[in-house]
Formats: sequence, C-alpha cells, structure tokens
Amino acid sequence: MCDRYGYCGTTADYCGTGCRSGPCSYESGGVGLNAGPRDRIPNVVTTAVFAGIMSKVENGCPAKGFYTRQAFISAAQSFPAYRGTVAKREIAAMLAQFSHESDSFCYKEEIARGRYCQASSVYPCQPGKNYYGRGPIQITWNENYGAAGKFLGLPLLTDPDMVARNPDVAFKCAMWFWNEKVRPVVDQGFGATTRRINGGECDGGSPTRVQSRKKTTMKYAKTTSRNDQFATLLTTLFFLILTVSKPVASQNCGCASGLCCSSAGYCGTTDAYCGEGCKEGPCKNSGPGDPTVSLEETVTPEFFNSILSQATESNCPGKGFYTHETFMAAANAYPSFGASISKLMCHIEEVDGPAKAARGEYCDTTKPEFPCVQGKGYYGRGAIQLSWNYNYGPCGRDLNEGDLLATPEKVAQNQVLAFKASFWYWTTNVRSSFKSGFGATIRAVNSRECSGGDSTEKAANRVRYFQDYCGKLGVQPGENLTLISLITTRILMCGIEEVGGPAKAAAGDYCNPEKTEFPCVPGKGYYGRGAIQLSWNYNYGPCGRDLNEGDLLATPEKVTQDQVLAFKASFWYWTTKVRSSFKSGFGPTIKAVNSMECTGGGVPSDTAANRVKYFQDYCTKLDVLPGENLNC
Repeated sequence: MCDRYGYCGTTADYCGTGCRSGPCSYESGGVGLNAGPRDRIPNVVTTAVFAGIMSKVENGCPAKGFYTRQAFISAAQSFPAYRGTVAKREIAAMLAQFSHESDSFCYKEEIARGRYCQASSVYPCQPGKNYYGRGPIQITWNENYGAAGKFLGLPLLTDPDMVARNPDVAFKCAMWFWNEKVRPVVDQGFGATTRRINGGECDGGSPTRVQSRKKTTMKYAKTTSRNDQFATLLTTLFFLILTVSKPVASQNCGCASGLCCSSAGYCGTTDAYCGEGCKEGPCKNSGPGDPTVSLEETVTPEFFNSILSQATESNCPGKGFYTHETFMAAANAYPSFGASISKLMCHIEEVDGPAKAARGEYCDTTKPEFPCVQGKGYYGRGAIQLSWNYNYGPCGRDLNEGDLLATPEKVAQNQVLAFKASFWYWTTNVRSSFKSGFGATIRAVNSRECSGGDSTEKAANRVRYFQDYCGKLGVQPGENLTLISLITTRILMCGIEEVGGPAKAAAGDYCNPEKTEFPCVPGKGYYGRGAIQLSWNYNYGPCGRDLNEGDLLATPEKVTQDQVLAFKASFWYWTTKVRSSFKSGFGPTIKAVNSMECTGGGVPSDTAANRVKYFQDYCTKLDVLPGENLNC
C-alpha cells in the first residue's frame, strides 16, 4: 500500500485514511481525487458503463470500435496501483481526461502528424518515425514513447504506430502516462491533472473550457459516495462530457495555409474544424467557444448606426467618416475575426498626434526594416488608432495598400482602409490573446494602460465598452476582463520595500554566509522587496536564476524598480516556498512566508492575525469559503 506521503506498508497507517494505492482499507477521508469511496476498476467501469461512454462515438469517427472495455481493464491490471481499490473520483478523472484528449474517443491518432522529436541520448528518434499523438491520451514526443515502451516492454521508439494499431497498447500507454505524469498530483484535485496533461489550458489557452470541465467533474464527484448510484452517475457524467464539452488540443496544430485547427487540435476545412472551438486558421467563429454567427447579420446597419449615434459631440472628426458600408467592405478582406470598435467612432486620428510625431514619438529607429520617412508621423489613425512605424510598414505591405510609411495619412483619408488597418492590427496582434479573456486584448492594444503608463480609467473604459457590446449582441463577456495590474490598484499594496530595510542590511541582516552558492555582494541589501517582500540572499539568488532576470544578488534593487518583476518574484516565492503548504490550510502559509509570526520572534502579535483578516476578506470578495486551519 502507498500512504498519503508516498511510503509503502501494510498497517493501518499505510492502508487507512489517505491511502493512495494498493489494497487500501478506508472508504473515505483522502484528499483531492483520492477522497471518497473506493473500489476495483472492473467493478466501477462495468460493461454497461463503458458501453454508455462509447455509445456517443459517432459512426464517422476513425476510432469507432477501436477502444474496448477489455483493453481498458487489461491495461489497468498491468499496473500494481490499479490492481487493488482505486478512488472512484480518480477513475472518473482518468476517463474524463482520456475522453477529452481523444475528442470523445473519436480518434486514435492525431491528424496533424508532426515529427515531435527532441534530441535525446536516452530515447533517440528513429529514422522515418514520428511521435505525434496516439491513443486515448494522445501520447506524444520520443521521450514519452521511449519511456513508456521501456516500462511496458514494447519497441515503441521503433514502432510508435503500435499505439494506434493495438487497443491494449493504446490504453496501456495512456495508463502509463497517467500513472507516471498525472497520478502524483491527484490529491491536489482535478485541476492539477489538467495542468499535467496540458498546462496551456491552465495558462490562458482556453479558460472557459477548463472551468466547464472542472465544474462538471466536481458536480458528479460530490455524488459518488453512494456506491449503488455510481455507475449511473459516471455514465451521466460522460454523456455530458461527450455532448456538451468540446476538447482542447493537447498538441500544437501547425496546420497548412487554408486549414482550420479544430478544438481538438486537428486540421481540416469543414465545420467540425472551422466552426465552434476553432483555434486558428480561417475560423468561422469569432473566438474559441463563441457562437458562430454571420457578421453581416449581427452588425446590421441599425446596430452600427446605434453605435455612431452615441458620438454626440459636435466636434467629432469621425462623424460621417465611419460607415456600415465601409466597415463591411473592410471585414470582407478577412475570412474571420473578432472586432472591437473603439471610441464611439469619434476620432479619425489621434488628438495631438502631429505634435507627438514632431517630438520624435511613434518612430522606433531600432526597426530598420520599417524606416521612418522624414516629415511623416506614425501616430494613431483609424478605428483602432494604428500607430508606430513598425505597424504602418507591415500593414501596408500585407494589405497591398502601398507604402504606408511614405503615406500614413491614407489611413485617415480612406474610409475602407481605416477599417482594414484596424482589422489587420486585430488579427495580427490582438486576436491570438483573446482566448485568455478581454483583459489580454487591452495589453495587446495598449500595454501602457496595464502597466501604469496611462490612466487605469482608460482600461476600465475599454471594459465598459466591451460589456456594453456583449449586452447588445446577447453574449456573455466571460472572465478575465481586466489584468492583474489593474486589480492591484484596488488592494492594499502600500509598501514596495521593507521599512528600515537598508539599515537592517547595513547591520548584516538578510545575508546568510553559510549559503555559499548564493554569496552576498558587498554593498547590496537583501531586505524585503516586492508584493511578498522577497528577502535573504538565498532567495534573491535562485529567484533571479529561475526567472531569467539576471543576477539579483548583484542587482536586488531591480525588484523595486520593475513592476512586473515585483510580482514575478512574489509568484516565484509563492510557488517555490509556499504553495505546497496551502493544501493544509491558510495557517501553514503564514509560517512559510514568515515563521517568526508563528513563534513570536520579535514580531507584533497581531501580524499573523492581520494576514488572516486579509485572507478572509479576499475570500469574501471572491465568494469562496476560507476553510479550516487559518492560524499558525
């Protein structure tokens, strides 16, 4: 038996509460996906349950009839961890992820069949062999094929196609990947398994689908404590997954020109590829997961004119310039896009733009491929206020509009070009970030609004416009409307560096000479800086190394000079030193951040209590319960 800490034994300490694998004796009390009732896999995934899952596989699917229950059970028995009882939540999570990755068990191998070869002395790529996704979990890369083959005693490096030929091998490889890469984090919950399989989904790749998948799994996981209902509930869970959720690619598409990348990461031209969930290429929808609609039917003349009617100022230069006809003419130059119409169509070109250009703004001389033309200004023009020489140059080239570096004024003179330039900028620089939410598009359009260079009210205005248009179009705005740099203006982040820090450093504090791998630099102080008040030489050293921020031992002051680094250093400390203790409650995180607050080492007695108050306050704001074990 394997206990909660990863040690093996036969007594109740190993087989009781928290047991992770083997003939565990408890029925509940674990954590994450280990919590709740347990049973042997054949007793849980019965013939009826498996048939119910596979009944949703459509007739046109290449893997129709390939995946069998016999192969699944046989594969499970190949692993000691799955020969005994297993938490039913883990079984549900495993099948959910298999279903998601194989597009509802429709595919046994990836359509966009790349090489997937990384240099390796242990598992070298074989001539003529490709290691693209195969099987229910779409195992990829030579390193995984080699390691799986070694464990299973199969020549997968020389014959990777075996995974797509033999259902037993397909499930065994999927089980190997789960057991080797995913199972170590099941006690952290379903979300952690998603990150292990496809971290891109957790870093913004597709937040809506991640949340939908998470909520569905959690909903049914809560009901699995009743053994007599589990088979029915598991079948229902997978009906929902197969009919409601659309999978997100575990691969990079890299489709050829003219092909769409489907939600599952495959290439094609039909609605299954270019419709709902399409990730790249000539998609027919405006974004991953958004409703597929006709632009002309959505942005009608009446709708467009209702936008223009809001530009009530008599001195709006854009009155009469922007029209529905020119908008549609520009849109027709692109097969698919998501558009944001800005500033109520009031301005054709940037206010004070000529004066700024005269001062040398908007001309980046480090871009020699797009040289500025003397006497020309590259300030904001058009619906999205195209600016900078390095945008005017490629925009004119890509749109076949001639040399816009020599004639940037054309964007403000030609109504269609004003929109075409805006669509060009959106599709080239903004659209790829939309899958991470509207807030990411703000940064893509004008990062200064997110980093403090411009008033945060400007970014808030963008959000209000977006919410207003979503209401008009009858769609939800989704999550991530703002970025963390906007949120931080509303929380109590008063200190950039520790009060009295320099004096403490001068007295020898925060330098541990025993940490010889991170030697203190004379004249430098390693006192608290940033949002989490990073301190001590043995933190500054590895933080700079891991973040590729240079030698922070030589330049610790960078943490207070660079706003992004101030947060990056804080996130580094949290993930490296604190996060692992959070599963035990908020209290242990206090000890991980500053143990002196828990031991009374010269720290005011109410300091730890203040941390708890902050935590409870943010839990209230985020509508979650703070849980137990709040104090040291």
